[in-house]
Amino acid sequence: MMTHRGFLAAIFFCCSAVFTQADYSYTVLNLPGANQPRACGVSGANIAGTYSDSGGYHTFVHDGTGYTTLVRPPGIQYDIPHDISGNNVVGECYDSMGRHGYFHDGASFTVFDGPGATFTCSWAVSGDIAVGEYSDGPSLFGFLYDGATVTPFSADGSSYTRLQDVSGNYVTGVCSAGAFVSDGTTTTYFYPGNWPEPVALSGNHVVGHYLDGESVRHGFFFDGTTITSLTPPGSAETMAEAIEGSLIAGHYVEAIDDSRHAFLYDGTTYTKLDGQGADSINVAGISGNRVVVNWSQNGQSEIRIYSLGGPGDANGDGMVNAADARVLAANWLGDNKGWIDGDFTGDGTVNDLDASILAAHWLNGAEAHAAVPEPSLLALLTGMAVGVVILSRRRT
Repeated sequence: MMTHRGFLAAIFFCCSAVFTQADYSYTVLNLPGANQPRACGVSGANIAGTYSDSGGYHTFVHDGTGYTTLVRPPGIQYDIPHDISGNNVVGECYDSMGRHGYFHDGASFTVFDGPGATFTCSWAVSGDIAVGEYSDGPSLFGFLYDGATVTPFSADGSSYTRLQDVSGNYVTGVCSAGAFVSDGTTTTYFYPGNWPEPVALSGNHVVGHYLDGESVRHGFFFDGTTITSLTPPGSAETMAEAIEGSLIAGHYVEAIDDSRHAFLYDGTTYTKLDGQGADSINVAGISGNRVVVNWSQNGQSEIRIYSLGGPGDANGDGMVNAADARVLAANWLGDNKGWIDGDFTGDGTVNDLDASILAAHWLNGAEAHAAVPEPSLLALLTGMAVGVVILSRRRT
């Protein structure tokens, strides 16, 4: 049974933000023989999305080396993927009877429906749990699906709920009471503005977008207590589309020339990922040190993979040094963390495993004069190293 905290007072921050141009490099995902590729999500080395060829539209999974195409069951005319977690891909598919949800575990393609559903769609997956929405005609429900059972979810007991994303025990979506985030026991409602759309979740932190009184779109970040409006300097409209740890990504429309750009935001600084802009652009996801972006200009479409840095390089400056050690120390044993927080393993926590990675790559790319850490940092690193040894012995 859900317990409701009620509506939260929305607090918006209009702080002076810094805007920088990225030095991050990118590669273009290689999909031989594929036209109009578009990514829907990233999980570790795996990227899922769609492409077209002479046979129509298809869903692919690229594992960092090559790509495979999902094989649809007989009778399924086409499918649209929406998210990936590990090898699990979820989305919607269509046959002569209508729209269904699907769950592909890397080997088998399972089609499913909500109880009495006229349509079903799965929007997101975390581990083995998929979430989405279905309608029985008069009502719209959210659901959780574990590969065998569809469990209905209604945030406020009303006839309108959509689940948009899932992260561990948390889900986010919209209902008749507004946007919400829930851990299955407590549901917290928040209302950033008109037509709120929660898009992505990391722990209980939510990003998305909403419309203001003049129907202008803005991004938002909700940390479980406070709503922050996301407005890169010089932007006319903004959409926040991905979050991992402290890093938020999305795209915005430049007010001066209507060009589209992808951005990163770390809580202080907005970073423009692409200097020239595009006709169409959006962020498909963040996973570890990779940000996946759909980019299209003059009819040319490609999937770009931006690298935030190599192993141990938390700040993406190309070196593993004192600055990265300070980041790791500041987030030591913290949960719901990402690459820029010092989580180099992707498990959401900054711990001895991450310290080991930093130590193994210490001073990679650094200048010779940086070879000796300052005394305070040396003490810090020594303390962390002792912690690594102790924790390692406990494991054995």
